[in-house]
Amino acid sequence: MRFKHLLVLILLICTLFSLWGCQSSAQVEPVILKVSYPSVQQFYRDYGFGYEKKYPHIQIQVVPYDWEAADPGKDADIRYMQLMSDYKQQIADGKLLSLAFRFQQDRDEELLKISPIMATLLKSVADNGELYGVSPTFEGIGLFYNKDLFTKYGVALPTEGLSWKGIYALSMRFPKETADGKPLYGLQFDNNPRTVMKYLMEAGRTEGLSYIQPQSLQVTINTDRWQALLKDAIEAFRSGSFFAENDAGNPPFLTGQAAMTIGNLGSAYNYEQFAKMEVADAINWGLTTPPIDPGQPERSRGYSIHEIFGISADSTHPEEAWKLLKFMISDAENTRYMTNYQNRGIPVITEFTQPIPGKDDLSPLYRLEANPDNPDPYLWLDHEIVNAFHDTAQPIIEAAIQGDMTIEEALAEIELKGQQAIDAKKQ
Repeated sequence: MRFKHLLVLILLICTLFSLWGCQSSAQVEPVILKVSYPSVQQFYRDYGFGYEKKYPHIQIQVVPYDWEAADPGKDADIRYMQLMSDYKQQIADGKLLSLAFRFQQDRDEELLKISPIMATLLKSVADNGELYGVSPTFEGIGLFYNKDLFTKYGVALPTEGLSWKGIYALSMRFPKETADGKPLYGLQFDNNPRTVMKYLMEAGRTEGLSYIQPQSLQVTINTDRWQALLKDAIEAFRSGSFFAENDAGNPPFLTGQAAMTIGNLGSAYNYEQFAKMEVADAINWGLTTPPIDPGQPERSRGYSIHEIFGISADSTHPEEAWKLLKFMISDAENTRYMTNYQNRGIPVITEFTQPIPGKDDLSPLYRLEANPDNPDPYLWLDHEIVNAFHDTAQPIIEAAIQGDMTIEEALAEIELKGQQAIDAKKQ
């Protein structure tokens, strides 16, 4: 009897091992997952090695992104898109699978931590409001300020919810030079040849004002709202409170000669590195939310996305592709590793944002809700067309700042000559 029981037990164990072996062989069926991306090495470094370690039966094969091809991601299971306009077009062409059902069904706890900023921006592109892609990071901007300068000159620190008009007013409360005769600015803009035009357009974008219609390419800047906005901005430019020069030297915010500037997460990390490299005093900076639209103070148009990944409608491995997308946006270990590359942007699980010891909370960079109504033409149009408009408008704006023409005259001339520049570029 004991022998019979032992025999039954052995047979049962063998059966269980057999079943386990069958399941194991099914689970480890080798899969080659093709991913479209510009750099083979970078994708493996950022995601490939970690994903293959987690799923040993899946091999990542990076298909180099061909910028000249009509359809760069046609042979890939996962398509890469750099521009929102590319993402929009691939949705319209039916080349991407909707991810709505997968997000609804997959209740992974890490997925629930993802910032709604990414989904808001990417859903806004699709006519049906569904999500067809994801991004591991996004960019947010904020108002950085030099605490010591505000204290020294008795100016109240910037608060959350400032409009551009409020920032202009703050900037004009600082003297034009320090006690030892060095220039001092209330607000620093970026160093580039189109700085003045760039930030006037940024102020308009903040308040939802467009100046080039994306479908017709018609210039629409000669309006009452643009006139009011430019009046405030030009007054501040004329006061000498702004640094807006195309200067190859160190920006004045880095050298303690500007009270405020607009920056992103990379800016915060770079401020710390600059002090070490230049053997300069570290900036005692603070951070608050970016300029807001007074009509929608809880929202921001200052967010952007620069890498989008979606599952190809032709993929033969959609389940494995979804696992890779999940890994890229929500794997805790890999995301912590990725934050070591400090200029990659804000991780979509924002709690993984790497803090800066001794500095202010970085959450103002992503605290406001995303406003999907973004009129920035760089998102939707050929950059050469937009640059042609800016190159034409820049000297006209500068003439208005110098007082050589009125704001009304400047807007009329920008609309006329800007339209001519766009028409010439699109031919």
